[in-house]
Amino acid sequence: MRVSLLFLCMLCTPVLMWGQEPIFSFNKGEIKQKEYFEEIPFEFVLNKIIVPVQIKGKTYRFMVDTGASTSISKKLRDSLGFSSISKVQMTDATMKKDSVEVVLLKSFKLGNIEIENTPTWIFNISFLDCFEIDGIIGSNSLRHSVVQFSLPDKKLRITDNAEKLKNIKPEEAQEMGKDFQSRPFFELSVFAKGKEEGFNLELVFDSGHGGLLDLSIRNYYEVKKVRPDLLGEVEKATGNNYSGFLGAGADTLKYRIPLEGIGIGGVGLYNGTIQTIENNNSLLGTEVLEHIILTLDYPKDTVYITPIDETEKDVSEEILPIEPIFKNGRLEVGLIWESENYPNIHVGDEIIAINDFESKGKSECESLFMPSFEDDLFLKIITEDKEGKQHSSVIVREKFLEMCKYMVFR
Repeated sequence: MRVSLLFLCMLCTPVLMWGQEPIFSFNKGEIKQKEYFEEIPFEFVLNKIIVPVQIKGKTYRFMVDTGASTSISKKLRDSLGFSSISKVQMTDATMKKDSVEVVLLKSFKLGNIEIENTPTWIFNISFLDCFEIDGIIGSNSLRHSVVQFSLPDKKLRITDNAEKLKNIKPEEAQEMGKDFQSRPFFELSVFAKGKEEGFNLELVFDSGHGGLLDLSIRNYYEVKKVRPDLLGEVEKATGNNYSGFLGAGADTLKYRIPLEGIGIGGVGLYNGTIQTIENNNSLLGTEVLEHIILTLDYPKDTVYITPIDETEKDVSEEILPIEPIFKNGRLEVGLIWESENYPNIHVGDEIIAINDFESKGKSECESLFMPSFEDDLFLKIITEDKEGKQHSSVIVREKFLEMCKYMVFR
């Protein structure tokens, strides 16, 4: 599977919305049919789930984002001639705030399922144009349904009754919660490297996020306050490697924790790392769909976690110590781990080239779809500092390949 150096940096989730009065609820809109079962093929582009949606007889490309509310692009709104019904304030995944317009989407179809009278916010986001995305199907439009994400056959299954799904078992079920915008929450277990005991983490399954697992800074400090011994060895870096709907976040102190593994349902994902994000909620992203089939039963507050093949997987990563971000109209150094090893590279330096890829002058979309370099252990990177001086450095991927010794999932 092709992975971009930048795709993890794009968090699509707007985390809170409210109007002038009380909190504005997007939990409106109804499904016309009482009984239904649809299998909808999806594209999986840089870990984004993209499905066809029909509005007024024309087909558009929508991303499925369980961490968001349903929205359409400004371009689509203008072409359809929708009028604004409200204006609300949005906080994106980097905690930036701004106001957005809301329109009423009277009808759209997902397969043969027709969803009516949905409050829909308007976005104007450049990086979504790179995927040619016209809109987003959020959890407010899915809240009446059972929704299954199956990456092996690239099918999104949507039904009114979980009994219509033949590939889930009662023993795979666990409790799921929802917030006021119907975003789905459930728990998994996290074990830091070298630790026999782990901690439970409540998080949002965010299908707009392309990574595996990110730890909110709030959850990090909660664990650190009560049981700091469970965090193990923690690395630190200052910078930013995330962008939300409102652009790149501010530079902050980040933490990275090498893992023994993650326990999700009856599935163990060994090794890997987690990193903190400036968000109130920890996030489970679509990378997990490489290992499980995930079924969200919104009406019954239940999630089913079905192993794809094995119940134990090694998810070791070879991690770059330099993380890029597209900011200020160019590709920049967003974050540096072990900065003492790279004295000529600084946060905010422009990235001129990575190996044979010349990044200077490239657009956001060209940068997003640049080569992944995933098979290269060593990368030559040319950067330009604030004084205009260029530096050539060789960066080395860090390996977290120790086998798990103490994995006990609770």
